[in-house]
Amino acid sequence: MRLLIRLMLCTTALIHQWAAAAEPNELEVDYREQPQQLYQQLNEALPPSHLFVSYEEYEQTISSAKLDADELFQSLYYLARLNLEVRVSQNMSHNEAKALRDTLQVIARTDYQRAAALNVEGRYAGLIEQHLSDTVSLNEQALNFIRNSHTPESLTLKFVIYDDMGVVNLMTKRPEAALNNFKQMRDVANSLRDPYLSAEAETRLAKYYRETDQLAKALQHYNEAYRYSAKHDSPYQKALLELSLAKLYRDMQQWDNALIHVHKSIELFRAQGIDKYLSSAMTVIAMVYAEQGEWNRAIDYYLNAQQFDAQNKSLIAQALNFHNLGEAYFHIENHAKAQEYLLQANRIFQDHKSRHYLVYNDLLVTQVALASKQTDMAQAYAQEALEFATQLGLKAEQVEALQYLVTIQEKVGDLTTAYATQKRIIDLKDQIQSEAKAEQKPNEDVALNEQNMMLKIQQQHGNLQKLQQSLLYRNIFAGLLLIALLATIVAIVLLRKQLQRDKQQCQALEHTSLLDPLFGLPGYRDFHRSVTVKSKGLLLLEYPELADMMLTRGYHSAKQLQQSLQQKLTYLLDTKVYSITPALFAVQTHREHSADELHQLLSTINIDSSPLKLNLALINLPLLADKEVLLPAEVLFETLQWLLAGARTVETTKGCYLALRVLEFTPSTVFSQPLYLQLGQSIRRGFIRIESNVDKELINWPEFQSVDTSDFTRAADL
Repeated sequence: MRLLIRLMLCTTALIHQWAAAAEPNELEVDYREQPQQLYQQLNEALPPSHLFVSYEEYEQTISSAKLDADELFQSLYYLARLNLEVRVSQNMSHNEAKALRDTLQVIARTDYQRAAALNVEGRYAGLIEQHLSDTVSLNEQALNFIRNSHTPESLTLKFVIYDDMGVVNLMTKRPEAALNNFKQMRDVANSLRDPYLSAEAETRLAKYYRETDQLAKALQHYNEAYRYSAKHDSPYQKALLELSLAKLYRDMQQWDNALIHVHKSIELFRAQGIDKYLSSAMTVIAMVYAEQGEWNRAIDYYLNAQQFDAQNKSLIAQALNFHNLGEAYFHIENHAKAQEYLLQANRIFQDHKSRHYLVYNDLLVTQVALASKQTDMAQAYAQEALEFATQLGLKAEQVEALQYLVTIQEKVGDLTTAYATQKRIIDLKDQIQSEAKAEQKPNEDVALNEQNMMLKIQQQHGNLQKLQQSLLYRNIFAGLLLIALLATIVAIVLLRKQLQRDKQQCQALEHTSLLDPLFGLPGYRDFHRSVTVKSKGLLLLEYPELADMMLTRGYHSAKQLQQSLQQKLTYLLDTKVYSITPALFAVQTHREHSADELHQLLSTINIDSSPLKLNLALINLPLLADKEVLLPAEVLFETLQWLLAGARTVETTKGCYLALRVLEFTPSTVFSQPLYLQLGQSIRRGFIRIESNVDKELINWPEFQSVDTSDFTRAADL
């Protein structure tokens, strides 16, 4: 006993620290988002013996271990719920849940504690004993204890109670009660101002509208849930939202969207190591294919889902999958296999007393039995479906069961009974129609009230003075709007004109940038831009006797002479000529020329009846044998410069022309930087050939000289 007391004393600080740090709504979020971790924390923090058979034993433990009674109760309450949570891995969890349920009933003294104990008892009754009606009644009793309490603990417990009641009411086909529960759940979440719980409430409302075929409203609430969920990191909640959206898009027959969201949910669940919902995801995929009539593909995914359910030992989920498999095999007319799966599902539903599932399973068994001509079996299951549907108040399902019974009775010749059954069907359909009209009537009354209210408002505001004032304000507003519109139009017109002027100015500047800055003729930039793959050759030519004409003749005469030379060259070559520097021109040809022919032609130009000496450099394009390799215009121009520099070194009366060509095996690296060095070496190695009107031995090729910038750098530093 002393050892036990010491152990409890050691854990007291841990319990107090954990419980004090966790607000009730935060604890609820942890329960929903990471139940396994919360279960381990509670087990580690609680005393070794936390099950009590009497209140005196509970008080003695609290007193001896100096525990906080409220914090201990809260820990036991959540531990009880966690033992009923399917995502918590724990041996004999149902037995421990039962023991904790009994302990909570023993130690509960305050209204909040009594309500929490009843909530656990109701959850146990629904999940373990399958007494769903007890779940609702016990939670209603719990609400009576805390209905007027607004403490954080009570609000969080209300949230849980409304959630449990709404889920059960929706499952047992009590839609109005379920909708009321989920709306109350949302109101409580808003009071707590917890975005996670608000997202949970919106998800429940969306589920309600989806299951009642109000798909547009369902999508609206799922969007709200997404908005709240985005405010915090909740991977489990996001995965469930993706799965729920997949189900909604499946019901909306938007198959592609359904598959996109279900695969997102699978990725999120697998990232968290959660296998429980993979079965649901596989079932959604199966139903997508089933809705499109691809029953064999649907069967494959139902079987995958069945494997996950078997691993998780979820009997109800297995039964639902057996039911789905039975339906799929029925549609491909494999009645024996369909009946086998449906009867397996039926046995599990009966063992768990799940009447709300048995109704639909019995109806499908009846269909299969009728299709396979097993009249007695069909009658037995149709009768059983009718009884369950009557007990649950499901009138549409009663009609379906009675229709099967009529078919059977007519087959066996029992026309009197068939007639009586048909009358029951008519009565039930009348009741369904009456209820539908009764549900619509409040909406019509609301619409009528709205119209009456609008009429009264119009009458109150219908006097002439207010109407005139309204018209005056309207005219003023219209005048201001017209002025604003005119001002906007004027601003747009002015802006458009300014844009046109700017465009023209940009075009003019672009044209100017292409001209030779000395003489205003098309210059190097224009030449560089005009070189294309269609060019057949490039020329660089100079009249060396005029190279210094800027100094010897003056700018005005030099400009006239440069323009005259450019015009004559343009006439002789019938192509555009570009001014580079005084007496130096570049030309792009669009047909092949020989260097000798060009030199003779362009040597006919004279000044003051005196022939001019002409140095010319020519490259025929494409330069390389591999036509796929295109050399940049800068490299081609610098090659022409190198050739012209060589031509300048030869002393001849008429001048020198040089034309360059490469051999087939010449690599493209010959035309890499430093280019002058590469070209000089290529001449010596025989990679390129030179055509000339002079002895090539007389040519002094320019040598590459690197520039030493160190002196400039030191000068800049100084």
